[in-house]
Amino acid sequence: MGGQFYFVGNDGLAKALFVQKIDWNLCKITMYIFEEIGRGPFSACFLGRRKQSIQFFCIKSIDKSIKDEIANETRLIQALDHPNIEKFSDWYETANHIWQIVELCAGKDLYALLQSDKNLPERSIHAFSSDVREALFYIHEQGIIYCDLRPKTILFDNIGTMKLCDFKHSIRTCEVKPEPVDVRLKLSDIKYLAPELLRPHQLMN
Repeated sequence: MGGQFYFVGNDGLAKALFVQKIDWNLCKITMYIFEEIGRGPFSACFLGRRKQSIQFFCIKSIDKSIKDEIANETRLIQALDHPNIEKFSDWYETANHIWQIVELCAGKDLYALLQSDKNLPERSIHAFSSDVREALFYIHEQGIIYCDLRPKTILFDNIGTMKLCDFKHSIRTCEVKPEPVDVRLKLSDIKYLAPELLRPHQLMN
């Protein structure tokens, strides 16, 4: 049982707003929730398993202060289906949090991998690059601009397949506004911005 959303505003960037209140207890009816497996500035991730099955998931508890970004992400990723993109399963909303149920990527992210192994073999780098290329090619075919490619948004499953995640800042090409937008403020890690985004003036999308 998931939520519904609709779009409001005529500013060129449709904002998705959750309109159906779902009690987290409904999620607990269908899922077992285990230990925390990750944490970010606005979210915590937990290991979960669907009851009466051996299906494991990642359950994200996300602060509602970024509700608009999460709503934008949800409307985009629920329609995506590609082996190199983290699969979306469901979402729930409570008073203070939004909960997403997504594919479990037990291999963690590329950032953690690079911290533990500074020098990777060329064949591994080639495989990662190929997976990233395939994921980006697919979402571009769907008319989506990703906007946040960096090591922490590249996950790995338990057999080493790369999975692109975190579509909070993504946008459909048909929704790009022809007016100045300071995209630098939308992204969390300046080290991975394109050089032209570091200019002191605002950019035109």
